[in-house]
Amino acid sequence: NIYGARATSPANAADLDALAEVIRRQDPDFVTLNEVDVFTNRTGKDVHQARDLAAKLGMEWNFSKAIDRDGGEYGEGVTTRKKAVNKFSVALPKGVGAEPRVLVVMEMEDYVICTSHLDHVSSEAQLGQVELITKTMKERYGDSGKPVFLGGDMNATPSSETGKLLQKDWEILTITGFGTFPSDNPSKCIDYIMQLKGTPKCEVVGSQILRWFKSGDVTKASDHLPVMLDIKLPAKNK
Repeated sequence: NIYGARATSPANAADLDALAEVIRRQDPDFVTLNEVDVFTNRTGKDVHQARDLAAKLGMEWNFSKAIDRDGGEYGEGVTTRKKAVNKFSVALPKGVGAEPRVLVVMEMEDYVICTSHLDHVSSEAQLGQVELITKTMKERYGDSGKPVFLGGDMNATPSSETGKLLQKDWEILTITGFGTFPSDNPSKCIDYIMQLKGTPKCEVVGSQILRWFKSGDVTKASDHLPVMLDIKLPAKNK
């Protein structure tokens, strides 16, 4: 969750360079991004954060608007090192929540990655959003033979009602024993990466919640700590 790359204060100018530096140090194959600004007054009418961040990192991208915000758009995105074979998004129900949400998907040759940012005020709304995310990914990719990953700001801990619903169909792969929010004094784990159960199992090599960097201040890049997952994809069937 990059909070529009505005750190912890809306008065701060968007700092995509700081965010790119934090990401570049990890050299990831994919990055999921939540709370992304596109052409807003607060972060620049010529700034498309998903596109511009991907360009800084030499990555491909997909973005979808969840809502109109501050003269522009506000939503979720994914960047990938390799070229996607398919990109799409799905609007998620607002329900009794604060605002509409969206699921953003990038299908790669050998895996699928998607992201969402669940409602931040209503667990009831979260449950409806989780149900549609799971239904969509099962129907489209449950029998695809590809591992399917969901990463993002769930606004819910693994032990919450929302977390338990997620874990019926998704296996959390990232570390959950430490906080991810807020970045300056993390006390709640609400950001993670998981895999759709029933898709080809991956070997988890390691997982970290990243807090300290040799260069780049993570608290200036986001109000959430980034979560990193290192996995080994299963061998392809010959």
